[in-house]
Amino acid sequence: MNRPVTALGRCLSLVALGLGGSVAGLNAKSADLSPAARHEQAWLAQPELDRVTEGVELDVQFLATAVAYESNRRRVEAGKRRLAHEPRASEAAERHAAMLANLGHISHSSPLRGEETAAARLERTGLNPVRVAENVATSTVFVIPPSQSFVIRHMEGTRVFVDGETGRPLVRRTYRELAEAIVDQWMTSPRHRDNLLSSQVRALGCGVRFARLVTGMEVVHAVQVLIDP
Repeated sequence: MNRPVTALGRCLSLVALGLGGSVAGLNAKSADLSPAARHEQAWLAQPELDRVTEGVELDVQFLATAVAYESNRRRVEAGKRRLAHEPRASEAAERHAAMLANLGHISHSSPLRGEETAAARLERTGLNPVRVAENVATSTVFVIPPSQSFVIRHMEGTRVFVDGETGRPLVRRTYRELAEAIVDQWMTSPRHRDNLLSSQVRALGCGVRFARLVTGMEVVHAVQVLIDP
């Protein structure tokens, strides 16, 4: 099961993305930035993001927040406005991410009655936005070798994934690397990129769930819901 939300994770999940006040300790270069930009810069600079992911102990709330901040960073790079955090959109995203982890595959639809679509899932939270877009992705927690070749070996009773060419164990991604890998998937898919960079949405919510495939490979299922309230 997933790790309980840490105090840090709870705090971060409640922050309105892009709406923070001034943050102590920023360097002089950031003094000319807007409060929203300073807040984002400080959050993305925190060392907690460089912790290595921990399998079933993965802090899914912290990772989901990292995905949301990384998404806003990409929007700003593309000349788009930051999106506000909508807790109910996050609730809908988390519910669908949990369903994807149970299903074992990626889909925008759900077999649960009343949660068949992203709009239906939002309606269950009390939201009826005028526009809804949804991005989904599955990413391994490991850094996959350039050759995309890896094998499973058993070492001292433990299943280990190793590079098929070098024989070296695969390295686990940090929270920062995993968030970037998830957003990279969306940015390299035209349809998902259009959703993420849309000028017609104003808020977002993200949800993540950990899963272990039948091979033992560890992955996360990520869902992003973007709305115009």
